[in-house]
Amino acid sequence: MRQRKAAGFASSTISAHVNEMADTPSPPNRFINADEAASFLGGLNPRTLTRWAREGYVPAIPLGEGKRRLWRFVEEDLEQWMLARRTGQGTLSSATDAPSGGFIH
Repeated sequence: MRQRKAAGFASSTISAHVNEMADTPSPPNRFINADEAASFLGGLNPRTLTRWAREGYVPAIPLGEGKRRLWRFVEEDLEQWMLARRTGQGTLSSATDAPSGGFIH
């Protein structure tokens, strides 16, 4: 009989913990750096991605100010950006709209 009580207690404790976990919100999106984001985007060069972030072409979050600014990316934002580019629903409709990185005359 004692073992049944222990098993019943463990089972109710586990179900209470599962219910608690269901009530807690999911963790926020994780920030990733340019190297991780470039890899996520299929092997893009991290310097190209950073340039695109600076030019506003790709969704990114700047950290700091000035020339040595760091950029962070959210995977979910990048995934939505890629899907919008693929379906043509983004603000830029073709890959030829990508910043060239060349000199402005």
